[in-house]
This record gives sequence, structure tokens and C-alpha cells, in this order.
Amino acid sequence: MPTITSTDLMSILNWLYINGERTINLETPFIERPIMTISLSDNSQNWRIHLIVEKNDFSVSEKESEIQYADVGVYLMASGVIYPSNWNGAMEELRNFVKERLNRGSKFPRIAFDTSALMRRHFTHIDRHLRPDPKKSRNTAGYGYLLCSGVRKELVSWEAKYKREDAKRLSSAYPERYHNFSSFLGQPKYPQRKYWLGFVEIEKMKDTRLLAQCESQNPTSEREGDRDLKIIESLIKHSKEQDEDVITITADREFAANAHKMNLRSILLEMYPQQATSKEHLVDWTILCDTLYVFAVLCGTIRVRWNDNHHVSIAGIWAGKKEEHWYAEKTSVKTDHTGLNRVLDIVEKLS
Repeated sequence: MPTITSTDLMSILNWLYINGERTINLETPFIERPIMTISLSDNSQNWRIHLIVEKNDFSVSEKESEIQYADVGVYLMASGVIYPSNWNGAMEELRNFVKERLNRGSKFPRIAFDTSALMRRHFTHIDRHLRPDPKKSRNTAGYGYLLCSGVRKELVSWEAKYKREDAKRLSSAYPERYHNFSSFLGQPKYPQRKYWLGFVEIEKMKDTRLLAQCESQNPTSEREGDRDLKIIESLIKHSKEQDEDVITITADREFAANAHKMNLRSILLEMYPQQATSKEHLVDWTILCDTLYVFAVLCGTIRVRWNDNHHVSIAGIWAGKKEEHWYAEKTSVKTDHTGLNRVLDIVEKLS
């Protein structure tokens, strides 16, 4: 099966558009009906996402289910479909943080992210807003990013992988669904896949060439609060030693509270946005590609089906997926349509 990047998922959308398909369904083998219907707007510039799934669609107990109703909102946020409820205020504060330093010619500003923010891909969305044209602004951004080693350690602290008994359990729980769960063998379970999303965010930060890194001491205990304190201490130490201003982005209330207590500026992005209850969302083509990618990774696999009953499966994990596939945001795709399959083969060869 071809493996293509999250960006190259655009080739699927383009093919559908060229072939006159304007409505698709996003399905997962863990739910009987589609999670959402996605339709192209009249001006063809945006896609309209209509959430279909309801809480009672999750018939398997939460303990046994691979995906829960509450996860859908988290997936949508990681995709960029919805934003934290205080997003506009947070972005204004960030722009002012950068602008103030530039106007006064004072300390160089750096933006740091904690583990919770990286797992929700907040770096990707913030960077797009601050640097809408990364190639042009890379050398003149006027600010930088900062990564603490303690955050990296948290993202790789543990990893539970699928075993044969897990594949058998899934096949027994969802016997009439379309996916062969043996393809999950050796791959990280959920929620560890959220940690992988965070790890990829770190690689993206490196690619900006705006990233500095600092070391944090190991905590004296494994309590999350103690780990947070060591991370905050290291950020403060970097700020003083390098004479730079640092602001942190987090989705963790305790982390934000500790940062404020220690006089480190912090922005708390609310985890559960009000928009999550909405059934309709308008997104551009890029965000839709991100949505397909994030749902494929966090669900393990998804299927996109269109009106003539053809489909393309997009796997976020598969047997043999390696570290380099994660860093490149690769997916494994398979379709029953000959024409689309030829396109995907070409895209794979060109990527």
C-alpha cells in the first residue's frame, strides 16, 4: 500500500474534486455509522464538516473502546477544526509579547510549550498564525521557540504497544467491520499516539530554525507536579542566563498556576472549547488534510467513502510503521478505485 504524508492527502481531495465528488463520509471501524459528513462549499474554497456521531453510538464500554465520545472534541482541536475558547485572546497576547520586545529593542522573546500543548498540536496552529509564510519569515521572525528537555522526556516516558491478544479482542468486539486489526501489531496504543503527535511537534519546531533548547534536572519523584516544577525552573534559568523573555503555552491548569506562582508568564489554552458542541464547522483544504491525518493517527485507521460507494482507507498506524514515518507524518493508504490508486502510487513516488 502507498504511504503518503499528511500534506499529500491533498491529492485525495483534489482527485475527488476533479471527479465531481462533493460529499464524503469519514468512518472508523469502531463506530457503526460515520463520524462526520464533509461537503464542499459552493465556492469550492472551504469544506463543511457536519458531525453525525452521538454519544449513544459508542455501544462498547468505555474501558474496552478504542475511541470515546469525549475524544472527538480533542481530535477536532488537534486538527485545527476548533480552537480553545480563549484562542483569540491568547493569540493577541502572543503577538503583543513579540511586538513589545521588538518595539522596545529589549530581550529576545521565546515561546515554550509544555507536554499538554504539544500533544494537542498547539505549536502547529500557533506557528501558522504567527508565520503564515514560513519561508519568507524564517530568518526575520523576531522571536524564537524554546524546548525543555523535561518535556521531551515526558513524551517518551512510556509506550504500550498492540499485541496479538489485543488484535483478537478488537476483532471480537468489531467482527463485522472492515479493518484487519492484525495490522496494529507492534504499534502504539491510544493514548500513546497523542504523545507521538507531540514528539512530531518538536521536530517541526526544529525545522523552523527558531528553536533553542534547555536542560532540566530530573525530579525527585514521579509526581506530575514535581516534573512540571523542574521544567518551569529550567525555563526561568534559561531566561536569566540568556537574557531572553520566555512565555509558556499550556493546556494544563496546574502547570499554568505553578508558572504564574514562579513569575513565569504563561497562557492557558482551555482544553474543552465551547465550539466542540457545535455540529457544523467550516474549514479550508489544509485543515481538512490535517483532520484526515489526525483522525487516522488517533483512531488508528479511518475510511473515507463517497457517493458511488467507493472508498479510501487511511491508516495512521500499520505493521512496520517506523520512527521516520512518524516524523514525516506518513499515512498508509488503500483504495478500491483504480483511478485514485494510480494517483496515490504517483504521489508516493514523488514524495
